[in-house]
Amino acid sequence: MLTRKKKIFILAGMVVLLVATAILNFQLAANADKDDGDDYITTGSFFMESRSVRESTRSEELAWLDSIIETTQAEYSEQRQTAMDQKLKLINNMDQEMNVEQILKGKGYEDVIVTMSLTADSANIIVKAAELTRDDYAVIYNAMYEQTGLDADDIRIIPIE
Repeated sequence: MLTRKKKIFILAGMVVLLVATAILNFQLAANADKDDGDDYITTGSFFMESRSVRESTRSEELAWLDSIIETTQAEYSEQRQTAMDQKLKLINNMDQEMNVEQILKGKGYEDVIVTMSLTADSANIIVKAAELTRDDYAVIYNAMYEQTGLDADDIRIIPIE
């Protein structure tokens, strides 16, 4: 059985992993525009790598949440409920991210990655494009709003080539 301290440690670890994933995504996005010779990351590999990191991090988060949820001791019912709530939010975020990505690809954007925060109602959208017009931003914001209800202030759009 997991003790309360272990559960708190696991939840803190999940938050740290989520933050680390977001930081890695932004660093990769910043490095994608630089040509450093052998270290250059092509846009295609950036999107593939970002998806891979996102999926592996999500799998770990779901496994940790499942381990907390499986605890049967009555004194941990509050932690179990918190873990169940976080798991539902994570699954909902995953579904919304996928929907927005598919909608934007359907609207002609070559590649898109959407990441939504579990701890705050915000999202980052990385779009494969040299630059985006005002109309592009409007289309992206609208797709995100329709799927998530997030306001424009809570959405960050990052074009990368």
